[in-house]
Amino acid sequence: HDRVLADFEADRNDKAAKAAANTLLARTAKGETLDTLATAVGGSVQEVTAATRNLTLPSADLIAVGFRLPHPAAGKPPQTAIAELAPARYALVEAARIVDGDPKTLDASTRSLMRQRYAQLSGSLDTRVYIDALRQQFPVKVAEDRL
Repeated sequence: HDRVLADFEADRNDKAAKAAANTLLARTAKGETLDTLATAVGGSVQEVTAATRNLTLPSADLIAVGFRLPHPAAGKPPQTAIAELAPARYALVEAARIVDGDPKTLDASTRSLMRQRYAQLSGSLDTRVYIDALRQQFPVKVAEDRL
């Protein structure tokens, strides 16, 4: 009984927090800045400079959301998105400045490591596509009575 109530309360809190984040996101679309919104809700703006894709602080999800944002257009405010930090905790993210990486600036060992990593990712993707194609061609049936 207590577990059900706790889950219900957690779900309600998460939905309220997500709705509040969406409301703030709509306000950024109307031109309000993150500084203004942070002051209004008693929060603060944290800047992350020189972020890389594998950065995990302040939050891996926050960094991932930031990397999915488009490059800011000249003369226009940057786009903003919502990142989930934890259940019922959300943050607004904007990419104010994006600097494309230059592979020529990497040393040979880092470049080799990146090639290996890319090959692994590409291989994993190829494997997943192959398995999905096989599953479509040969449907898998689970014999529940044999489990």
